[in-house]
Amino acid sequence: GEIRRLAQLARPGTAVILNAGRAHLAGVGGREGVVAAKSEIAEGLTQADTLIFFGDDPALREKNQARPCRQVTFGLGPNVDLQASDIEEQGLDGVSFEAKGFGRVSLRFPGRHSVLNALAALAVARVVGVPAGAAVTALAALTPVPGRLIVRRFDGITVIDDTYNANPDSMRAALDILKETHHAGRRLAVLGEMLELGPSTAALHREIGAAAGFVERLYT
Repeated sequence: GEIRRLAQLARPGTAVILNAGRAHLAGVGGREGVVAAKSEIAEGLTQADTLIFFGDDPALREKNQARPCRQVTFGLGPNVDLQASDIEEQGLDGVSFEAKGFGRVSLRFPGRHSVLNALAALAVARVVGVPAGAAVTALAALTPVPGRLIVRRFDGITVIDDTYNANPDSMRAALDILKETHHAGRRLAVLGEMLELGPSTAALHREIGAAAGFVERLYT
């Protein structure tokens, strides 16, 4: 009910559901609860309003397809309104992709999940009338917020700082970047705990432990 209350106060004309990941499970009772809670932002939207959401998620589609508002989807799959294609990852230096109507989009953020974040921003830009060129230029100039995949290099050591927060999906994304980054030396992972996962806590920590099995040393 928290997002519902905020949406009632703010009355957004354009609303975005970036994803419905496995976070705050203790409060909402599983991923179905996450989908329901995130979708509360769309409950008050009218025919004059727009809902932008991650179209590759069948649960989000099913939950929101009957809304009276205009709907714009983004993702990597074929059945979305704004799709990323020809994705090129440049390791820790960033990622680039093609988006119809925007051309080549370059980001300073590593990882494929960064592409989805950028697609959501581009969809908003299109809906509210920001010129395509200006949107692409703005994305190219963005730098990460502290604790979100900040890359630091010193004395032959590269540190990927993703300490802002942790849930199973963000932790998995960070581990994927560590695994896929070309590096001649050892790979070490220092993982903190993931909170608010309720009855799934132990199982999800085991899942992330297994995902970290490629590292030379794991610190928890």
